[in-house]
Amino acid sequence: MDSDAYVSLATRFPLFSDDNKKSGANVKEKVIDLGQVASQCVPDGTNHLVTRETGSSVRRQIEQVIAAEEGPTLFVIDFSRIGIVDYSCADEIIVKLISRSLGDEYGDIFLLLSG
Repeated sequence: MDSDAYVSLATRFPLFSDDNKKSGANVKEKVIDLGQVASQCVPDGTNHLVTRETGSSVRRQIEQVIAAEEGPTLFVIDFSRIGIVDYSCADEIIVKLISRSLGDEYGDIFLLLSG
């Protein structure tokens, strides 16, 4: 993640400020490349995320990555290699990840959408 993104995060979320880094707040960063995930989940190998079924499959892959991490983690979900995302797929991936995160189903995580 570039330094401008960290500046933006630090101003909006004190957890990412230099003071917290110095005091021992240990937040890991994990980038999830949706292009790579899509290549595993989309049968025709396209970089378009369409249909609820595809979204559900992609979300389950992301949830496996989330479950494998321990402690506070910033998950950067990188859309830079994705062409199209339709509403039903976005609902299955993003809305459900955010909703479940707010419901504390994943523990101490932060989500950042990029690309």
